[in-house]
Amino acid sequence: MQGWRIGGIDKPLIRVSNRYLLEHALERLVPQVSRIVLSVGANDPAYREFGCELVADEEAGEGPLAGLFSAFRDVKTKWALTLPGDTPRPAPNLVQCLAVHRWFAEVALPSSDLSDLAPSFFNINTPEDLAALRRAHDQD
Repeated sequence: MQGWRIGGIDKPLIRVSNRYLLEHALERLVPQVSRIVLSVGANDPAYREFGCELVADEEAGEGPLAGLFSAFRDVKTKWALTLPGDTPRPAPNLVQCLAVHRWFAEVALPSSDLSDLAPSFFNINTPEDLAALRRAHDQD
């Protein structure tokens, strides 16, 4: 997930509040799931330091759907949560909320309203977007 408009850096490796975006996301995700698999474009050694399983894209350079395809070939569980690499602040109860909303959708409600969740996605396309993320993150 390279941010060509922000200098070609892999977005998960952008530093915000002296930590990589990926570190911020992992801090919130690790307590919620039993396994984390990172789909990386070229099995970049920079990702090894995070202690997660790595799956290289079978079709390098083909974008995020190729990454999902590669990861899903490796993951054999009934459920999987996928997040883009530039999601620095997934809700600390994201998995629980999705499970509850899924249950209600099947049992009682025709749709789910996730508006009570704090925004988790922050689109980083420009240096200005990155600066806005850093400001927002520093206010937390």
